[in-house]
Amino acid sequence: MDPKTKAVTGSSTRTKKRHGQLFIFITTVLKILFISLLLVSFAAAGILGGLIFGYIKTTTPIKPEQLDLKNITSFVYDSKGNEIMQLKGEQNRILVEHDSIPDNLRNALISIEDKRFYDHKGIDLIRISSAVFNFLKPGGNMHGGSTITQQLVKNITGDTRRTLKRKVQEQYMAIQLEKHLSKEKILDLYMNLIYMGGNYYGVETASQVYFGKSVKDLTLAQCASLAGITNLPGIYAPVSEKNIKKNIERQKNILFEMKRSGSITEQQYQQALKEDLKFVASDKNKIKTVKTQSFFVDQVIIDVKKDLIASGMSPQLADKTIYSNGIKIYSTMDPDIQKGMDEVFTNDKYFPIIKRNLQHPQAAMVIMDPSTGQVKALYGGYGQKTGDLILNRATQIQRQPGSTFKPIADYAPAIDMKLITAASVFDDAPSYLNPASKSPYPTNYTKGYYSGLTTIHTALYQSINVVAAKTWLKLGSSLSLKYLARNGINLNKENDGNLSIAMGGLHEGVNTLKMAAAYVPFVNDGVYRDPITYTKVLDKDGNVLLEKKSKSTMVYDNEGTAFIMTRMMQDVCRIGTASTKGLGLIQKGKIATAGKTGTTSDNRDKWFVGYTPYYVGATWYGYDKNSKLSPEEYNQALIIWHEVMEKAHANLKPKEFKQSTAVIKRTVCRYSGKTPSDLCARDPRGNAVIEEYFLPGTEPKSGDTCDVHVTKQVCKDSKDGFGRNNLFGPGCPQSSLIESVFVQRKVPYNKARAADPYPSDWKYEAPVSYCTIHGGPPSNSTTNEPVNTTDTNSGENNTTDNTNTTNNTDTTTDTINAIEQNQPQQ
Repeated sequence: MDPKTKAVTGSSTRTKKRHGQLFIFITTVLKILFISLLLVSFAAAGILGGLIFGYIKTTTPIKPEQLDLKNITSFVYDSKGNEIMQLKGEQNRILVEHDSIPDNLRNALISIEDKRFYDHKGIDLIRISSAVFNFLKPGGNMHGGSTITQQLVKNITGDTRRTLKRKVQEQYMAIQLEKHLSKEKILDLYMNLIYMGGNYYGVETASQVYFGKSVKDLTLAQCASLAGITNLPGIYAPVSEKNIKKNIERQKNILFEMKRSGSITEQQYQQALKEDLKFVASDKNKIKTVKTQSFFVDQVIIDVKKDLIASGMSPQLADKTIYSNGIKIYSTMDPDIQKGMDEVFTNDKYFPIIKRNLQHPQAAMVIMDPSTGQVKALYGGYGQKTGDLILNRATQIQRQPGSTFKPIADYAPAIDMKLITAASVFDDAPSYLNPASKSPYPTNYTKGYYSGLTTIHTALYQSINVVAAKTWLKLGSSLSLKYLARNGINLNKENDGNLSIAMGGLHEGVNTLKMAAAYVPFVNDGVYRDPITYTKVLDKDGNVLLEKKSKSTMVYDNEGTAFIMTRMMQDVCRIGTASTKGLGLIQKGKIATAGKTGTTSDNRDKWFVGYTPYYVGATWYGYDKNSKLSPEEYNQALIIWHEVMEKAHANLKPKEFKQSTAVIKRTVCRYSGKTPSDLCARDPRGNAVIEEYFLPGTEPKSGDTCDVHVTKQVCKDSKDGFGRNNLFGPGCPQSSLIESVFVQRKVPYNKARAADPYPSDWKYEAPVSYCTIHGGPPSNSTTNEPVNTTDTNSGENNTTDNTNTTNNTDTTTDTINAIEQNQPQQ
């Protein structure tokens, strides 16, 4: 072989050998690297697998109670079943049942959130792979890979951390959830839990907030719009012009996806695109303010909470139950009556502003159904309500009730105990019933005016304090307080066991709710009913949580007591202190009305508590700082009561109070309370014969004839200082002789002080002075010539100071004799 050739061949052989060795080396290295990488991968996979297994093993499973939706909005309904208020906690969530969710909303959510929802088992491997691949691409972004089931898990657990552990556990729980729940249940839970912007959770809440309608009434276009919020509520919730534009862009995308999936047709798609979406929650970039709950709802919440606590709940749990457990409260509120009351209390016409007062006048009112005890309407202050659970003057303030207290503290108890009758006569004259005072006590509304011999009936409708006080003394403190307690007004002897309560002068006071309830027995056959503001409370599943019925108490032992009181209080409205401009009458008297006015010291509070066969209404008017009212305001309580009650009775038929069979009607004399004599019809003030009703056994007995009216022979030419003809004397000619009818008190009125006035009927009192024109009196007579006084008009109660007027609060008639000289006649 040629040496050169041999050299070349050798060189080539050496080169090939080196290449072979290099290949072997590289191959070996690659094998080692591959094996190492494989080992590392196996190790990593093992570690990762172990990590994932550890995550799964430590996953806390979703418990059944976690599927029980919480933070649910509660509802208050009126007596006709209309929703009047939603009670919301931190999360405003209104539950919606499966059958009320439109298929268009389901399909819209699935098309944009989880296209393979009905195919996967909790996680979507295709979507996860797509998300990872998209992330690995140059410039790619990772889109969401969560299914609706995973989103539900996140909402249930509240875990939103961006960690591998959370994601693994979420996916595992989603798979487990799919094993126990149907797709429909998962989707329903998701739609009730999903966050929708603001403090709104769930599709029903969002539908009501953004479209002003229930989710079941949404159109296809609205369903797509609502579904679009879930991705980023801060961007897509339609609460501003900017957000609305974004929402509509996303809505169109969702509609296209729904068409592509076949859940809607081309025609439905085109029609939905043309629909003009109108959002009710957008107003210059602000969500509309949630309405303030009414005074009535405030009271309902207070009452429900009180009863939940009484059932064993803590105050905290009671609050949570009310605001976050989706309960349904059925109130007693009548929407029509409440609407009428709202109109009056928000009308400045009924609240005149007096410049000298630095505060605005206030008022409060309650209307009850006396047959059920249900409160039908209430209002707790002047004007539009400005906040929740603010001062409710109808239930939360205590004010002196004035003369509205007389029927329940004095007259009705005394009649029921058969201590007095409607015809009992007391002498309304200056009396010193407070031993500690040197001045007459009590006085009447018009200072210095006393009417004289007065029946209980007249004293009630003219609101005469002296007669009320004497009645209370005859009754005694213990009995008065006993009857008040039966009427739901609990007082004690230490603070209120004195004469001032006869005129409504209490240690603390009462509110309109208590006063309305206290008058219920007068129109409910003597039976008191505890006022209630709701009838039942249901939990979110419809189970009864609370049931409320008004408790009844028999107040008056005699069936006829209420009837007699009602008949007397009808005259308060017809001819008494509430008769001004017909304000005490409803439908101009077509519907029977009874009631009582009340005024406190210095005209600081005005009251009217009145009732019809249908409703009882109590109204208070005054100032928060208890300022004096101006004369222009004296009738405001009555005016407000009349306006509200007219609205409440607008569509009701004329009706009279029920006639009682437990009373006896008799003809009596107005000034003695006894069977009339022939003289009673000849009373100088007019016929004194009247009809009154009596409890059986209290009517005038046979032969118990009037002994107050007498005849006297008088001289027509001679008069005393009161304008009365003087007695006929021995020197008077027969032509001057006339016979006149007078009254003659069985217990003479003798002034305790020279400054004390005579009662207004003194000019009808039988004269004791003889004629001085035709000669003096008989030699064995004496002369009593009193000083003339000026007559004034009677009026409404004014004196209600809580003065301790007597230590012996069970004063008997004998004790009264010791206190005053004018023993009342019955």
